[in-house]
Amino acid sequence: MDKSVIAKDLFSQKCHCSQAVLASFSDELGITEEMALKLASCFGGGMRKGEVCGACTGALMALGLKYGMSFVGDSENQQRADNYGRRFLDEFAEKNGSYLCRELLGVNISTEEKRQYAREQGLFAEKCPRISESAVIIAERMMNDRMKGDNEINIRRFQNSDANELADVIAKTLRTSNSKDYSTEYIENDINNYLTAEKLIQRAEWTNFYVVCDEDKIIGCGAIGPYWGKEDESSLFTIFVLPEYQGRGIGRIIIETLEQDEYFLRAKRVEIPASITAVNFYRKMGYDYKNGITEPDDEQLYRLEKFR
Repeated sequence: MDKSVIAKDLFSQKCHCSQAVLASFSDELGITEEMALKLASCFGGGMRKGEVCGACTGALMALGLKYGMSFVGDSENQQRADNYGRRFLDEFAEKNGSYLCRELLGVNISTEEKRQYAREQGLFAEKCPRISESAVIIAERMMNDRMKGDNEINIRRFQNSDANELADVIAKTLRTSNSKDYSTEYIENDINNYLTAEKLIQRAEWTNFYVVCDEDKIIGCGAIGPYWGKEDESSLFTIFVLPEYQGRGIGRIIIETLEQDEYFLRAKRVEIPASITAVNFYRKMGYDYKNGITEPDDEQLYRLEKFR
């Protein structure tokens, strides 16, 4: 039977959303339905506090059982599970608007009074089956997609031999993703004058430049360096993800990698020249408008910053 159907059926039998989602994967994960129901018992309704949705928690448990560390020191599988967890929450929130129970339901069910209100309004019956189905579909796809097993996405430092391939990645991304916000003339000017293979090599000389790979294929990049030579201020540059890999948490992985770099850790302030296309993503990552200016500048870029 389809896992999303199993989850909805279990929910209709008064299981919490967390239980319904985890139990729908029990056969594949090699645990009994009884064990799954017990493990997920305390996580429904955002742990009864309206926090992270129980359907998300059940799915994260399933992903952890599938990919997580199996012994102390198993850092490779721990990192894999962490990546899947971040990616799941990103995709779930993109599809459903949030991964917090109180925001999904539109009411904070942390008190019995509010839980009763949600029951009377039919919020659980109306929204939770669809939300649980969404969690199952996303988690199941992650268990079956091409990023599993040994073909893990990895991030490493840029090498000069990457320059031609990376220039092609950036050009494709700009022409595809940014074309809705910028003219062809603007995009081609950037590609031909600022983002050639030679310019990327030059940028790597004064920044710490990273590329993201799916096996041997470069699928994204990002760099961090000093802000106009300052010791206590830095800037992020050249952040791109191939269109077919967008929405899978890779942009978040790039930002998190850059925020562990020495240039970020030494800085009191970090700036991003953000495109119109990407500004909302960076704001979700904690960067805000510099000096409160919410309009693009003469270069058609937003200036965002984060203080540390």
